[in-house]
Amino acid sequence: MNNVLKPGIILACALNMAACVHYHPSFSPDRPIYGPLVVSATSLAGQPLPDHEVHEDQPLDLSTLELLAVSHNPHLVEMRAQLHVQELELVVAGMLPEPVYGGGRDRPISGPDHFTAWNNNLNFDIASLITHHDQQRFHHFQSESIHLDLLWQEWLIVGQIRSVCYQLSFDTAALNLLQQELALISNLKTREENAVSKELMTKPLLLETLQQFQTIETDLHNVRQQRDHDLFALHTLLGINPETRLRLAPLPPVHNEMVQPSLMNQRPDLLALKRAAQASDMQLRTAIIQQFPDLSLGLNDGLDTADNHTLGFSIQLPLSFLGQGQARARLAEVSRAEAETVYRLRLAKEDRRLRWLAEQVVFEKTRVKQADTAWRIICAPSAHWQNLLDQGAITLEMVGPQNRSCLERHLDLIREQHKLDELQLDIMTLSGYVPEWERIQHV
Repeated sequence: MNNVLKPGIILACALNMAACVHYHPSFSPDRPIYGPLVVSATSLAGQPLPDHEVHEDQPLDLSTLELLAVSHNPHLVEMRAQLHVQELELVVAGMLPEPVYGGGRDRPISGPDHFTAWNNNLNFDIASLITHHDQQRFHHFQSESIHLDLLWQEWLIVGQIRSVCYQLSFDTAALNLLQQELALISNLKTREENAVSKELMTKPLLLETLQQFQTIETDLHNVRQQRDHDLFALHTLLGINPETRLRLAPLPPVHNEMVQPSLMNQRPDLLALKRAAQASDMQLRTAIIQQFPDLSLGLNDGLDTADNHTLGFSIQLPLSFLGQGQARARLAEVSRAEAETVYRLRLAKEDRRLRWLAEQVVFEKTRVKQADTAWRIICAPSAHWQNLLDQGAITLEMVGPQNRSCLERHLDLIREQHKLDELQLDIMTLSGYVPEWERIQHV
């Protein structure tokens, strides 16, 4: 037996020394290096899909902007880097518990000859094997929860990209209308200034026109500032340099009718909370099992100086149920109840929020119809007024207020339509709804 154990001990020591891990620190560069804008997209099932190339000579459509944001957004890149830690924890949780080897060698210098010369023992923790399956499922549910949280953050970034792009579209339309209105009032202001200088018109009328001109210029400045702010927000979401010029393709119209799906099986964040509750349940099962004694079995082998060879078993039975076991089980039970409560409350809260948004959409559709009717009524006689102006039957001062009123009503219509689009975009994001224009193979 001695001849058999010695080679085994030497082999175990050699394997232990060969398994040492050497750590070499590596430092990240001051400026991250980005590769070409090629987005590798994958489906939820993990199937590989074709890459989506971004061409500099083509305008960026909405789907391309969303893919770029999901791939290059700094917040998402950071979350994916942190995700690797959880993946490694899941790998560690899947490994079986390791047996423990112990040994000793003595050199007797006095006393009887039956002192132990050497001994070997091999122990294995049975309790860790019993709880291994529940621990593995706990880390599995926790890993799924983290992945679903990442998916929800990606979906929120996609929703922000949509909102910013439609906000930029509204900014462009508002700028065009305000510039047309400014051109009209500027022409009228010039004519009135000439009339005042020739004493053909009183100055109070000119002051009223100047006040209107100043108001339009202020509105124009505010819209330009808002557009710059929205462009900066778009660059931030995409994770690119603010000086980079982006050419945006025309946006598709937002659908007026959407089917509200079930949030319980649609929203990644709610699914993540559900997985967290399941992980808490596995943690409770583990805590209950750990209340029982931590049983360990051992195999002992020894030899004394009188060549008396012994071989036997040992057992360790710590009385853990007299210590913190019950407290840990109670803590795990409270944690599970908290996780389930958070999931149910979030589900009810988001359902109420979606119902409120749906009601606001109905009200806003009515306001859009009213604004459209007012715009058409005001602008209906515009062609007739323009014919009279071309024939010289009326002056520009008479038709100017009519044209400005038409532009103002048009701007009101655009504002109301933009509010409706924002509400519907919020419903898309909060319900996990995918619009028709994004149902392509790489999204």
